[in-house]
Amino acid sequence: MHIADSRLLLVGLAAIVFSGGAFAGTAAVVRSGLPGERSALVTAVRECIKAAGYETKEIGLEELCDPSKLKPVLFDLLVLPDSSVLPSAAAETIVGYLKGGGDIIALNTPMWRRALIRANGRWLTRDEYEREMAAVPPDHIVFDFASTGITGWYRSSSDMDVKTTWSVEDAGPGVGQCSLHVSIPKLSGWDTLHHDAGPTPFPKNHSLTVLTAKGGPNTTQLSIEWTEKDGSRWIAVIPLTTEWRQYVLTPKDFRFWASVPNRGYPGDCFKPENAAKLAVGLAFTHTASVGHGPHEYWVGPVGTASMKPEYQEFFGTIDTPKLDTLSPSYKLFDCRDVGSLSVRDDQVIVDQLNLPMPAAVRSVHPRPTVNGFDKGRDWRWIPIVEARSAKGEWRGVPVAVTVHSDGAYKGSIWASFGIPDLNWYMSPPVLRLIEQIAKRMRNPLFLVDGGANYYTYFKDQQLVLGATVANLSLGSLQMQLRFRCSGDGGLEVIKKQVITEAAPGNTRIVCCETNLPAAQNRCYVTCELLQGGKVVDRAAHQIFIWQPKKEKHFVTIANGEFYLKGKRWRPHGVNYMPSSGIGTEDGPYFEYWLDRRSYDPEVIQRDLEHIKDMGFNSVSIFIYSHSTEAQNLLDILRRLDDLGLKANLSLRPGTPMDFRWPEIKKIIEYYRLWENDTVFAYDLAWEPMFGSHEDRKIWDRDWEAWVIERYGSIENAEKDWGFPIPR
Repeated sequence: MHIADSRLLLVGLAAIVFSGGAFAGTAAVVRSGLPGERSALVTAVRECIKAAGYETKEIGLEELCDPSKLKPVLFDLLVLPDSSVLPSAAAETIVGYLKGGGDIIALNTPMWRRALIRANGRWLTRDEYEREMAAVPPDHIVFDFASTGITGWYRSSSDMDVKTTWSVEDAGPGVGQCSLHVSIPKLSGWDTLHHDAGPTPFPKNHSLTVLTAKGGPNTTQLSIEWTEKDGSRWIAVIPLTTEWRQYVLTPKDFRFWASVPNRGYPGDCFKPENAAKLAVGLAFTHTASVGHGPHEYWVGPVGTASMKPEYQEFFGTIDTPKLDTLSPSYKLFDCRDVGSLSVRDDQVIVDQLNLPMPAAVRSVHPRPTVNGFDKGRDWRWIPIVEARSAKGEWRGVPVAVTVHSDGAYKGSIWASFGIPDLNWYMSPPVLRLIEQIAKRMRNPLFLVDGGANYYTYFKDQQLVLGATVANLSLGSLQMQLRFRCSGDGGLEVIKKQVITEAAPGNTRIVCCETNLPAAQNRCYVTCELLQGGKVVDRAAHQIFIWQPKKEKHFVTIANGEFYLKGKRWRPHGVNYMPSSGIGTEDGPYFEYWLDRRSYDPEVIQRDLEHIKDMGFNSVSIFIYSHSTEAQNLLDILRRLDDLGLKANLSLRPGTPMDFRWPEIKKIIEYYRLWENDTVFAYDLAWEPMFGSHEDRKIWDRDWEAWVIERYGSIENAEKDWGFPIPR
C-alpha cells in the first residue's frame, strides 16, 4: 500500500513496527546473540525510518509469525534489522505480506540463514537447540554405554591393520551419562563400529533417531547407519563440532546404500519398524569432508523419539521462501577482493555517500536494469551500491531495490542489503542510505523500462523511444516523461517530452518513432520521469548502428584447419550465458536470454570483457527463433567483434534429426548473417540426442534403405553383425 499516511513495520532480533496511532503499542522485544549490539542497531534503524516520514511501532517475533498482525492494510513497510535470524514460522506470513503488496527493507540478507523455532519458552536456532538438548536423553534409549560398556560392538574397516581403539568413558553429555569414544589413527577408506539393536529398537509411534555426539578438531562429520532386517542399509551424515550436540534424524535423512535388490526405489525410505543393527563411523564415501586422519569422536546415548512440535518446525526450515535478492542463500554471493563501496550515479534514489568498508561484502546476483524500452518485464531491478576492487573492477551489488510492477508480488518493493557486518549499519552514511531508500518507497511512481527499443540497430531501421511506468497507488497520477538523444560530441539530436497521467498498474508510452540520427554510429539515450518538475527516476543507455564491414575477414577452412586472415586459427572459448541468469527459478528468463526480458548490455559487456581477459578468442552462444525480433543477437555480435572475439552460433529450435529450416532461415535472414564475419560456425545440435526407440521410429525406413544399399539385404547385415535387427 502506498498512501500519504504511511505506516511501517520493523522487525528483527528486536522486532519494530511502524504504524499510525490506531495501531499504537509495543510488543515484546525478542533478542538473540549479542543483545546490546542489536538493541542499538534496532534503535538507530528505527530513527532513520522515522526520518523518512514513517510512524513507528515495535513488535515481537511472535507477531511477525501472525498473519492477522502483519498485512499491508496495516503496515506499508517491513524492516528487518537482521534478516539472517528469523523464525521459520514467519516465512508464510512474510510471503503473504509481500504478495499483498507490502514493502520490505532487509538488512544482512540472505534471510533465514539462522532459522528460529519456539522451544522451551524461547526463540532458538537449531544450533542453539541442539546444544541445549545435548544433556537431555532420548525418550527411548537403545544404547546408553553405561550399562553395556563396549560389549557387542565390533569393527569394520577398509584397513583392519590400523589400530583403531574404542572405549566407554564416564564423561558424557549430561550428568551421570557415559559415551563411546573412538580413536582412528589413520583413515584410508572406512572405519565403522556396529552393534545389533535388538528386536524392536523403535517403539510404536517412534520414527526419529535421536543421539548426542561430538568430534575432535579434525573430525567434522559422522555417519549413522541403520541396517534393516532384510539387509538393506540406510546411512545419514551429521555435522560434528567439538561440543556435545543432540541430533534428531527422520527416516528420510537416511539414504539408501546399494545393498539388497528391490530396495532404494523412488519413494522408498528407511523403515524404523524393521531396524535391526546400528553402525557409526567415518567413510570417504559419506563423510566426505574428513581427511585421512587422525580422527576421534564421541557418541552419547542413542535412542528414539516420536515427532514433537519443535521437531516439526526444525524439519520445516529446510525450504526457505524463494524471493529474488532476499532468500534463500543462493540468491546472493560472497564478494572477494573488494576495495571500495560506492553509490551508483545512474540512479536518483540515493545521494552520493562516502560509505565505510565493512569486514565482508555479499552481493545479490545482477539482473537487467531499467535501460531500454519495451522489455516486457513485470519488475524493475535497481542497483544502488556497487562493490569494486582497488583497481576498479566490478565485484558485486551489495545493496539493490526491486520494484514489482506486476506478477505475484505486484505493488511490493524490496530492498536487500547484503552486508553481514551489523556494525556497518550503525555508521551515519549507511543510516542515511537506509533513510533515503525508505523515503523513495513512499512514492508509487517508477520506471519499469525506458529509452530506445533496441541497443544496436541496422542503419535502415526506425528509432522508437518510449517508457513503461509503474503506478503502485490506487489512483491516477500526473507525470512527465522527457527523452533526449545525443551524439558522441554531446550534441542533442532528439528531444521529446510527454505530459500525461499514469493509471494504476503499468502504463506503456511510445514517445516517438523517428529516423536514426544521421552521421552517428553511437548515441546516448536518456529517459527521465518527472513529478512536479522534479526528476524522480531515470534510465540512460547507449545505442549503436551496425553496418557490414567494407572488408570482411571470415574464418575459413582449409586442410582440416580453421584459418583467419591467412593464418591458422584455433577457437579457444566457452559456452556463454549471462551472469544475470544465475540463481533464478524463472526457466524462460534463464533459457531465452536473448529475449527482450532477459538481455542487459551492461551485464553482457562485463561478462565478455572477463572472457577476453582470460585469454579466450571465441564463445558459443545460442538463439531461439522466437527471440529474433528482440534484436539482441545483433548487439552481442557487435560487442564480440569490438573485443576481437568470434561466435559459434547455435540456431534453435531443431537438430539435424528435426531440422526446422523455416525457423533457422528466419534468424539468418533477419540478422543478415552472411554479412557478419563475427560468426565462424553455425551449431545445429548443441547437445545432440537421438531420443528413445519410439522417437527414432520415424527414421526406420531411411535406416532400412541404407542397410540394404550397404549390405544387399537385411539378412546379410544380420549375418555380418552377428545379431538380429529389430523388425
